[in-house]
Amino acid sequence: MQKEDTSTPTVVVESLFKSSTLDAHERRYVTTIDMPSAFMQVDMIGEVHMKLEGKLADLLTKLEPDLYSKYSQTVNGTSIIYVKLRKALYGNLQSAILFWQDITKQ
Repeated sequence: MQKEDTSTPTVVVESLFKSSTLDAHERRYVTTIDMPSAFMQVDMIGEVHMKLEGKLADLLTKLEPDLYSKYSQTVNGTSIIYVKLRKALYGNLQSAILFWQDITKQ
């Protein structure tokens, strides 16, 4: 994906400060929200693979040995599992734009 295909609208910090100052001056009620697991509400586009290693790979193999042990390998004493993402995940380049498109229906 190209960078322009993964960027989302972001607030300009100065605008946020000005708006907050005006809100305080006019004694407005302001509410903020957090959407838990927001990115995981949307499907990834294309194939995106992620490398899980160390304690996380060990934990997955221990919790679901029938599922993960066949994908687990040890390299230089460190457990490694490669996974394919079906849902967007925080930190992935396209996650923010996919979520933005979903909530704005673009």
